Amino acid sequence: FSAFNGDALQDVTLYTGDLPARYGGNLSSVLEVTMREGNRKKYSGDIHISPVAGSVVVEGPVKKDRASFLVSGKNDTGILSAKAQGIGHGIPQLCLPALVGTGYNFYDLNAKVNWEINPYNRLYISMYNSRDSRFATWKAKDSKHSDRFRFYWGNLSVSGRWNHLFSPTFFSNITLYYSQFNNSQIMTVYNESVSQREQSKTNSRLRDWTLKTDSEIAIGEKHRTRFGTVCSIKYYAPEMSYIGSVNLNENVRDTTTGNVYSLETYLEDHW
Repeated sequence: FSAFNGDALQDVTLYTGDLPARYGGNLSSVLEVTMREGNRKKYSGDIHISPVAGSVVVEGPVKKDRASFLVSGKNDTGILSAKAQGIGHGIPQLCLPALVGTGYNFYDLNAKVNWEINPYNRLYISMYNSRDSRFATWKAKDSKHSDRFRFYWGNLSVSGRWNHLFSPTFFSNITLYYSQFNNSQIMTVYNESVSQREQSKTNSRLRDWTLKTDSEIAIGEKHRTRFGTVCSIKYYAPEMSYIGSVNLNENVRDTTTGNVYSLETYLEDHW
């Protein structure tokens, strides 16, 4: 499944290898995704349903001809989880635990609001949120207790952008955005020797606060110059582990975390 709802997209550009200077901190590739603006004239929407997933798009004016919104969401229908139940039933167990349930679910949400303050100033606010989860439950032969595993990951991004038009050939953007990525694995196992559950967790996390300016000057029909600055604070937590029993406070924790501060400036000339 795509991480983006196609009905909410205006433009998608993939850069590989040779990247523009404005993406100077990236190494391999950049996928530049632009959401389209909502309809400023009237309210409208679309609904798509398949056996596996469904999506909905709603858009319309906040103030006619001046401001509009667009909201798009996608979710699984539950069949990825429901059809997986009971896989282990009827299978000779031998020495292996029986898989009694497994599945996968997800959701994605996009939203964008735009406001034309006047012919020279526009304001944009957008948001993207996604969550995926995979889980499994199994039980050893002749055991009354089941073991559980869950793996989930998700993204959140919120941004605000102010666009100012100085002249028909010169404009600039000021953008403030926050993004985060979380990845967690949780394993819960029943320890027969001590008659209690034990749990282990592994988390990875990335957070990013960025303030950036982008300006573009059209010198001629085939010549334009772009320049700007980027100020960011990135928080890295590549792996934080927790191991211990549910009923006790014993734990082992690895806190390999840190902040990275950066200030960049760039200049591009496209001829």
